[in-house]
Amino acid sequence: MDTPKRLTDRKHDAIVEAAITLFQTLGFEGTSMDKVSEAADVSKRTLYNHFPSKEELFAHCCREAWPGGSSPLEPYQPGRPLREQLTRFVERKLAQLSDDKVLGLARVAMMSMLRSSAWAQDLHRRMGDLDAETLKWVCAAHNDGALHNCYPGMAALQLDALITGLALWPQVTMRRGKLTPEEQRQICREIVEMFMARYAPSETTSVRQRKAV
Repeated sequence: MDTPKRLTDRKHDAIVEAAITLFQTLGFEGTSMDKVSEAADVSKRTLYNHFPSKEELFAHCCREAWPGGSSPLEPYQPGRPLREQLTRFVERKLAQLSDDKVLGLARVAMMSMLRSSAWAQDLHRRMGDLDAETLKWVCAAHNDGALHNCYPGMAALQLDALITGLALWPQVTMRRGKLTPEEQRQICREIVEMFMARYAPSETTSVRQRKAV
């Protein structure tokens, strides 16, 4: 049986949900703490007890929505096939990066960052390391001996760059529509092939040979 949430936790959740909706519809500049307080049906004092500033509230919303932020992705499991696990990891990230909340907040953040480099640096500081899950996954695969000639820090950056470059930013800039499940699968296959070819070439070769038979 699930334990009922405390009143303070319910108010926290209401604030975050209201803020996400307002940030998506009104933008960062158009959203005020007064509007969040009203939409969440909490007092301003309660709101500021949870979040001391609008900047911190926005950063928290981004952390909650971002893959690995509030719900960690499936960790690497030693001994299981690399391709299978990498495919699952990338699939989960692509699906989350196609979520309306993620895309909406990313658009708001991008527009605000373009207006102020100081604001961009402040947001980056407040949000912390949102790519820690990828680095953790790559380090575990490397320690298990599944990745070769690999510097985990660089490999994690490359994997995230492939994912965001092929999936997130084209959707954020509206250069392309929201990814369909089939498009997500296609992008996932390409990312997995590229990453495997660089860090697990022997397995990639054996898979191609089996397909050719």
